[in-house]
Amino acid sequence: MDQIPWGWQVAISFAVPIISALGAYGVAWMTAHKADLRREKDQTAEEARRQEEREDQKESQKREDRLDSLHRQRDAVVNFSAAVRNARDECWSRRNEIGLEKRKYEDDDDIELLSADYILQFYRTTRREIAVLELIIQEGETRRELETFKDIITHRYDGVNTILHDASADRDQRVNYLNNTPVLPPEDEDLLAKVEAAASEELRERPPAIDDPTPSK
Repeated sequence: MDQIPWGWQVAISFAVPIISALGAYGVAWMTAHKADLRREKDQTAEEARRQEEREDQKESQKREDRLDSLHRQRDAVVNFSAAVRNARDECWSRRNEIGLEKRKYEDDDDIELLSADYILQFYRTTRREIAVLELIIQEGETRRELETFKDIITHRYDGVNTILHDASADRDQRVNYLNNTPVLPPEDEDLLAKVEAAASEELRERPPAIDDPTPSK
């Protein structure tokens, strides 16, 4: 085998370490590049995970806010129903007192018309309570049931007002109408109960809360 010329030997002696250095640099660069890619991939995955956590937290907060709203709605309906029934009981009590007064003072034929004040007071109180509840409950089945109850209360209130201000109606007609005007009769009580039932049902049907992804502190 021919001996390698001296010039080639010198060139090879210089080239080998250079090639080795370039190879080592290439390996180091590839290793660093792969590490950068892994870090970028990990960062992307971490950002996606954090974004998912943020979305879960937002959804969880929405559910909690909705649940709080439904609890407030139900509590408001409970208070509303109690106020309406208290107003009804007060009206009944006052009308019974008028009945006793009528028996004591039979010569005072107009005393029965005083019951109109208590009937109107009941309906005014109920309509005021409805207006307050409407500010709290603005949508959903409970609001629809409340609207139905409001319609019948308005109808009965208008009926009492009409007979009292009807110039063609005589005293006997007014007294007869008032004596036969029920205050929160069974059918109205049923409508009120439907408002209560709707509020309770909406609370039971709330969407289940998801687990809070935030670690406890």
